Amino acid sequence: MAVRTSLLRLASLGVLTGTSLAGTITVGPTGSGAMFDQVTTAVAAAAPGDTILVAAGTYADSVPILVDKPLTILGEDAATTIFNQDPPFLATAPALMIVGIPLGQEVRVSGMSLSSMHHSPWPWGVGQSGRTGRIVQVSDCLVSVVLSDLRNAATGLLF
Repeated sequence: MAVRTSLLRLASLGVLTGTSLAGTITVGPTGSGAMFDQVTTAVAAAAPGDTILVAAGTYADSVPILVDKPLTILGEDAATTIFNQDPPFLATAPALMIVGIPLGQEVRVSGMSLSSMHHSPWPWGVGQSGRTGRIVQVSDCLVSVVLSDLRNAATGLLF
């Protein structure tokens, strides 16, 4: 019931902020009744322009959230909606990577904590690759990078 209430609260936030709910995908912990239990699989299944509502919980994956189409990803809040990327190999990708978005299109991410464990000398938490002219809005998020080699410096955002 708490997850359903949380997702309804997120849906009303989408309406209030002008986000279309025509293509709405829900993510919640296993057994919550949400459509997906991982952010990465929800993003992969989404169509351009969809909104992904992520209920409070901790979501861990060995791969980053790879956004390759215009999307809105709304977490419940950054304190309770957490994505941890901990790759089993020498990682060079951030927790959230935005690639191939058409010029003039928008990616919005809000209300999440994005954390990445890095085993490389050039770490970042959120990154974009490709041509300029895209609109990338990251708001109300906590971005952190945990380094496996403390001699290296970390960057939160790379655009």
